[in-house]
Amino acid sequence: MSSKFPNRITRISYVFECYFLSHTLNNNQLKSKIINDFIENKTIIETIEEDIFESQNINDLLKFAKNTVPQTKKSVIFSKNISNICYEIENKTLKFNFDIISNIFFYLSGYQEIIIQERDSLHRFNFKNSIQNKLQTAHIPIVNILFEFLTDALNTFYKIDIQNKFANPAVWVTSDVDIWQHIKRNSILQCLKKGNLIETIKVILFQKIYYWKIKLKSYEDKYQCRSCLFFMSECRKFGQYNNADYEIKKTKFQKVLQSIDPDFVGIHPSFGCNINEKKLRNEIAGLKIETSINRFHFLQFDLSKTSQILENSSLTIDSSLGFAEEIGFRNGTSLPFYLFDFNKNMTTHVVEIPLILMDATLFYPHYLGIEKKEIFFEKIVPLITNLKTYGGIFTINFHNHIFVEPKYQFWLQCFDDLMDYLQKNNFYFIDKSIKSYLNQD
Repeated sequence: MSSKFPNRITRISYVFECYFLSHTLNNNQLKSKIINDFIENKTIIETIEEDIFESQNINDLLKFAKNTVPQTKKSVIFSKNISNICYEIENKTLKFNFDIISNIFFYLSGYQEIIIQERDSLHRFNFKNSIQNKLQTAHIPIVNILFEFLTDALNTFYKIDIQNKFANPAVWVTSDVDIWQHIKRNSILQCLKKGNLIETIKVILFQKIYYWKIKLKSYEDKYQCRSCLFFMSECRKFGQYNNADYEIKKTKFQKVLQSIDPDFVGIHPSFGCNINEKKLRNEIAGLKIETSINRFHFLQFDLSKTSQILENSSLTIDSSLGFAEEIGFRNGTSLPFYLFDFNKNMTTHVVEIPLILMDATLFYPHYLGIEKKEIFFEKIVPLITNLKTYGGIFTINFHNHIFVEPKYQFWLQCFDDLMDYLQKNNFYFIDKSIKSYLNQD
């Protein structure tokens, strides 16, 4: 990793590259002027907080983040129109009352994950150590809100009309395919354990290798959406950790894989690929279908290495950045953004679509361990309310086997209830490839 932390010009450049990924302004000359005005700090003036990016003290990070929370929380609780708290215009000068660029950079880049070194047993950044946990803000899309402040200020000051392309909230349904080979066996054993002989016979006679895909398709038809499926090409265990339970190169699996439109296929690289470029390249080749979409197994992501590894690969979209232990906004946003490379202190070309909700997070006993519908809704409703208010892409991940295996019936009911609730709240269900959706005008 670079010995120097990103300077102010780097931070401004990165923030506006991300901002104009999700916001429209069809005037490149004006884009450049806005960025230069921020850099010069004359026409546009910020209260600059440089020290945070020189400090490696966790308490300094916490103090810095706390300065933003009252404004964003007030926005969530009371009103979206609190621009007077954020900025003022006087004598042809736009003055921000806090360092809005550094605050956005702090969350989007994942800067806290560079400073906070502690990791869990799977070498992942822990939610319990995060600023979001300490400030109880995992459910608040802080960057979305700061972008709204920024948009309001720029539109007022320059007399323009920048729009958020993702203001209307959308749902992107995804499914990691970890278990495939043993779904039928698992289903038989689960039926036998319940003493359900009729269901056992049905599974034996009728459950084909592609049955989970048919079941998932029934929900796609019901909610008029298309899901993106993330497949693995490594079946060997990594120490005690499982990867795929299937060999993707086998004909029966390839036949199903090759029947899927490649635009709706992603790769799910195995344990350790996030820090091993050669291993990642081999697994991309081993999938035997061309894809540019990625999500790492176990949501492994090391910001000191992974961004650069993805930049050097053929992958252009990632959706690994979500907390394993908590639903919500790991990078403070539901908007797509560019990954930042802390080795080179530069913006990558890889677009991150943050993962916001995963089935295992909700239901596994060692995570949230939800067992009742009421608690499920208590957990997701505040998140959905903020998404409805501030837009973005609600990326959800329900693993393929839960659509078939009997013991996951509660998970499946919650999935259906979630989709129904989102539909009633007028979320758009993405029914095209994620690339097409990102490229919308």
